[in-house]
Amino acid sequence: MALANGAMGLALEVFDFRIWVVYVVATVVLEGWIIGRSLYHGWLKSFGLSTLFNFLTAFCCAAGFFAPFLHADRVEVNPLLWTVEVLCFYGLISALIECCLWRLSSRETMTSLVVKRTFLAHGLGIPLALCILLIPSRPYPGLEADSDTWRYWNLIHRDNRIYSNRINDETGAVKQFKNVKEFEQKLDEAGGLGVCLYNAVYRRFDLRDPRIDPKPLELNQDMANDSTWAARILSYGRVWELNPVEDHWNLVKQR
Repeated sequence: MALANGAMGLALEVFDFRIWVVYVVATVVLEGWIIGRSLYHGWLKSFGLSTLFNFLTAFCCAAGFFAPFLHADRVEVNPLLWTVEVLCFYGLISALIECCLWRLSSRETMTSLVVKRTFLAHGLGIPLALCILLIPSRPYPGLEADSDTWRYWNLIHRDNRIYSNRINDETGAVKQFKNVKEFEQKLDEAGGLGVCLYNAVYRRFDLRDPRIDPKPLELNQDMANDSTWAARILSYGRVWELNPVEDHWNLVKQR
């Protein structure tokens, strides 16, 4: 994923492919019209150059080296803000590179005109992209899948010490949580990881996960001192049990 280049590359990862195609075509047409036609190119040449330059900046330019910084640990992300930031960031990078490319294609045109039209096209491209990419009610399937992966890793493989201070040193008895909500609050205290108990759901204008799709979680309310599990969860088609003494999740079934 970190090899994706430019706004179009990242958009392909995050949004529905069919919506992405519409976004790409609209961007090519917009830039061909605003930039190419203003530089006195014909319609065919304008759209041809726009297609070529967008391909170069979206998939072959150095902007891709910034992609890893946009793929950090995303247990929970502000999807709308993330989208705006990516479009603005790569829009600026793309505009700078395309200024040079359009200038080379129109040597007789004043540089100031090329710069103005290029930045105008990319500025208008941001609201256009938002209008297209946010058409579905849940437009971020790539972000949801990415968050689900990070949640799985942080819940199962990270040392969260959920039961470490709930075991009686003298009797070995484990103080169980009253309910799943209390269990979730404990995870939230461990770095906001309560969201890991939910499948990621990012709707069109959500600023965070609304936590409306919980993963099946069961708490063992009849624990004896020799109980091997305190909590059981289904995640990624696997059933995991949390050993309260070791404070570690163990795989017990793979569906």
